[in-house]
Formats: sequence, structure tokens, C-alpha cells
Amino acid sequence: MDKYENFSELHSLEVEGKDFRIEDSDRPWSRAIVFTPHGGGIEPGTSTIVRKAAGADLSMYLFEGIKIPNGNSLLHIASHHFDEPRCVALVAKTSIVVAIHGCKGPKSRICIGGLDKALKERLCEELSIEKLPVVIDCPEFLGLHQMNICNRSARHCGAQLEISPDLRTGPFVDRIAAAVHRAIESYSLSL
Repeated sequence: MDKYENFSELHSLEVEGKDFRIEDSDRPWSRAIVFTPHGGGIEPGTSTIVRKAAGADLSMYLFEGIKIPNGNSLLHIASHHFDEPRCVALVAKTSIVVAIHGCKGPKSRICIGGLDKALKERLCEELSIEKLPVVIDCPEFLGLHQMNICNRSARHCGAQLEISPDLRTGPFVDRIAAAVHRAIESYSLSL
């Protein structure tokens, strides 16, 4: 159960620059955005994947927990309630949306959800090339709610990756980021 129902509630009790930070890079020439609503200490490793996947050519957004030494999990807002204005604006004007999340559990896996079926398939193909354990539409991470931030794009659909802790560190980070970037590049040619 999340402490905050939406960003307004969070912002009324948490301090930007002390408890959380927001980083975004709006690249107007890009038709795609890679982002995490649970970066920094909320779901460790997701911010690094986003930065690497976006590179210098895709738009990017990070909402990061920076509480020290702990307490970042309190900053988690469910994806269908995540409504931070800068993120909503960036996602709404973009055609291709990929959200990066972290999931719990001892099992190595990447679950792909969201309403953009073709993008999910492209992500699955590219992650499989990297020989990563990937599944489309894991029951607990479907990401099908229309208000899920990944589905609030200009096309009213997107994709999300839920990545287990072991795959958000070490050499897996570069492989995941490269696969996401390739999937977005090839998918954009089909739109």
C-alpha cells in the first residue's frame, strides 16, 4: 500500500532536492521517451537503465528517491496514480513510451506490460537477443490500466518493463539499455 495517492500528496510532505529529485531531458526531435517514476533509491538501478537507454537522442525522465540513509520506498506512487506534471506533459506529447520499473523476487526476469502490443513484442525480441529472461504480460504486471503513466502517450498506449533486482546491476544494465534503445529505434520506423 502506497503512502501517497498522487504527486500532489507527496509534494505536500516531501521536499524536492532533499527527499526526491526530478531530472528530465526533452528532446523535441525524438518521438520516444524512456522514463522511470520510481528511480533512485525507490527501485535501485532503474535510473541507470533509463539514462543509458535514452542516450543522447531519446527524451528521458527520472523521478528519484534520494532520502539518506533510507525511506525511499515511501516515495512510491502506483503507476496508474503517478501524475507528476512534468512527466505527464512529456509522455502526453510522445508517440513511443517505455517505462522502466523494478520488481521484487528472487527469480530473474523482465516482465513486459502495457497497452502497446507491437512495442511489447519488439522489446521482447530485442531482450531475447540479449539472452535475458523476458515474459510478455506477467499476470501481476500487466500495465493495462488506461491511467498507467506508460499508457498516457499521444497514442494512448505504451510499454513498461518490470525488472528483477539481479538484472538491474552489473553487465545486465548495458544489455537491457541497448535492447530497449534498439527496440525503440526499429519500432519508430514502423509508425
